Amino acid sequence: MTDDNKDSAYVKAAKAREAQQNDQFWWLGCLIPILLIGFVVHSCTREKSPEQLKSSADGVAIVQAREVIRSMLKDPGSAEFSSERIAASGAYCGRVNAKNSFGGYSGSQRAVVVGGMGAVEGDAALSGQSDDFSSLWSAAC
Repeated sequence: MTDDNKDSAYVKAAKAREAQQNDQFWWLGCLIPILLIGFVVHSCTREKSPEQLKSSADGVAIVQAREVIRSMLKDPGSAEFSSERIAASGAYCGRVNAKNSFGGYSGSQRAVVVGGMGAVEGDAALSGQSDDFSSLWSAAC
């Protein structure tokens, strides 16, 4: 075998090893963007702490509305709030997920607080009155 053939064989072997290594780690190219997107979504939907909220008038109203909603729940400490806002009407509109009597999370439900009075979609106090909640939500939010 000549030196040119040895170099050519060496180069081919090196390229084959490089291609094999690239094939083994192709998934990293997919994983990194997925993790980045997940981080961005998580940071955007994370519940704000009362300290963060108290820096604005709407934030203070949201903290007060959370307390009204918590007072209506079986397990107030388990409440997880999302999609919170103060509507043009001045009502608190948001979603709450909390543990039920069985200890499992019930799923995200719409919640409204108007004038210190709260209502949660699917609440036993509103049993059979889902149209009333929908009307309240439509009017307030």
